[in-house]
Amino acid sequence: MAESLVVLRALAERDVPRRRLLVRTVQMAAPSTIGVEVEQRLEGALRAGDIDARLAATEVLAALGDAALPLLRRLLGDPSNGVRRLVVDALGAMAGEPALIELQRAAGDESVAVRSAALDSITRIGGPLAEAALQRQLLDDDLPASVALAALLGLEQLGSVSPPVGDAPTSPSRLRRWLEDPLTAGAALRLLGRVGDIDAILPSLTSASTTRQRAAALGLVEALERGAPVPSGLAQPMIKDVLLHHVVKGDWIVASAALVLLGHTGDLSALVVAVTRDDRGRLMPALHRVVELCGKAEAVAPRLHSLAAVHPDAADELLELASSAGRQAGGLPRTITGSRRPARAVLGEAEFLRLSRWFERVAGLLLTSEARARVEARLAARLEVTRRPDFNRYIALLESGDVDERAAAIESVTVHETYFFREPASLDGFRDELVPTLADRTRPFRVWSAGCSTGEEAFTLAILLEGLRSRGVVANYEVWGTDVSTGVVARAREAVYQPRSFRRPLQAEEATWFVVVEAAAAGVAGHSPLARLQKQVRFETVNLIDAAAVAALPVFDVIFCRNVLIYISPAARARAVDAFHDRLRPGGALVLGHSESLLHVENPFTPWPMQRGLAYRRSLDGSVGQEGIRTPSGRFSVSRGAR
Repeated sequence: MAESLVVLRALAERDVPRRRLLVRTVQMAAPSTIGVEVEQRLEGALRAGDIDARLAATEVLAALGDAALPLLRRLLGDPSNGVRRLVVDALGAMAGEPALIELQRAAGDESVAVRSAALDSITRIGGPLAEAALQRQLLDDDLPASVALAALLGLEQLGSVSPPVGDAPTSPSRLRRWLEDPLTAGAALRLLGRVGDIDAILPSLTSASTTRQRAAALGLVEALERGAPVPSGLAQPMIKDVLLHHVVKGDWIVASAALVLLGHTGDLSALVVAVTRDDRGRLMPALHRVVELCGKAEAVAPRLHSLAAVHPDAADELLELASSAGRQAGGLPRTITGSRRPARAVLGEAEFLRLSRWFERVAGLLLTSEARARVEARLAARLEVTRRPDFNRYIALLESGDVDERAAAIESVTVHETYFFREPASLDGFRDELVPTLADRTRPFRVWSAGCSTGEEAFTLAILLEGLRSRGVVANYEVWGTDVSTGVVARAREAVYQPRSFRRPLQAEEATWFVVVEAAAAGVAGHSPLARLQKQVRFETVNLIDAAAVAALPVFDVIFCRNVLIYISPAARARAVDAFHDRLRPGGALVLGHSESLLHVENPFTPWPMQRGLAYRRSLDGSVGQEGIRTPSGRFSVSRGAR
């Protein structure tokens, strides 16, 4: 009886920390059965239009463990794809062999989204039985690509793939099959690296697809670091140019892989670019691995000194690398200039947990334990500005509701990486496919750049739309850029950009959209978009988890939200995707970053394949996408965001 009351309280609780405490109480009580009323309430919550109610039901079902299995088993036969999708989530959180058995049953579901979610949950449980279940899926020659992707990603995450023999599911011959589909190629390339098939990986380094190049670099470095022989083709000028491109423009993960691959060829020159990146601290393991690969310390140090003499901008960092050459990994500094930094306040585990909860509550940001050092470094200056001696007192300031410091903290922690003409595949699809399909010359074509940072993406979209207006594709257009950070929105409104906003020399046609100006603040020359472009672009501070602020925005034809969802919590992602659907016209399109996907997540959109990328479309009649759930208000919700 007492357990039933706690369950009912947990289902009704909307404050997430309090609800999780109640859920933990349910889990510790470990009831053997659940009553009829509790079953009915749980089932009703799973069908609710309120996303918080559905998330609460999923958490409670997982906490009930074996007592919930009869209900979950019955609901796996429910006609609603959305309900079955939530059941699969709950089973994945329960873990254990009984849950795994039910998930293997769900892996044969008629819904592709439910099948993919079942494999995702199997991966969460892990272990030899889970790996075997994932491998069995890959033996199906008619397996849908999105289900195959879930299986491949699961095997990659479990990390236990070893070189197989014959026609095993993860044999090179089987994995090569998945290189043919753009959706599965990336995961297949990374797994091919794990099994050491370098011959299958190398050609993809020069693919026209940057996403495929990225996966090939990660797969190849995995193979070489596991002892595979260095392929002679790695030193080809074309391949080295591609790797250098990723050192310059790639995120820190692919830049690290590209650096190590160049190190395997004995090339130190890429270090000059790497040590001047803003995120060079994250590249430290790769930087030292390159030095190690290029020879003994006494041979490498003079080469680094020579590079420092030629490249004064990178001299300090290169000389410090030279001085640390030959040290053991455990004795390396955490950042290139870390040894020269003054002592600062330490962000302990308890303080970080408290701080991460605050960021999730006010901005939806997801801060994992791996981010603790980065958060500590980025907020150190705020402690000095606010004269707080330690993080406990600084967090107390944030929790007090100081609006200005809240904005400063969010700006310090959020990632503002952006530049003009980024990820050209999705831009080409926008210009050549999305706009011509969706344009209506009786009204302005409206685009939202969500998470716009300093505005480079918004102005890139304006440039493309201005070109389409000159060709008569659209009569007029508006571009809205929004970001949670007031500081970057202010810089976007200034619209003066330095060379790092371009990452490559502007082509002749691109240069015509800019004028050279003196930056008011810094007094240095910069590039500013033409006045007629600036008239079409509007920037606002908007928090994606603030329902009222998002609802105040107009309706859009296309929404760009690239490389934003990966930084926010699952609950915030779910709300953001729901908000995007609500702010799109029927038939409108959502464009995500190349590392983000909704394909195996319950969502209200239908995939829209383009020649060089993928968008997600709201249905023309306002009905649900392939696996969504209609709420009583006519809106659509998702159960949780992509991992």
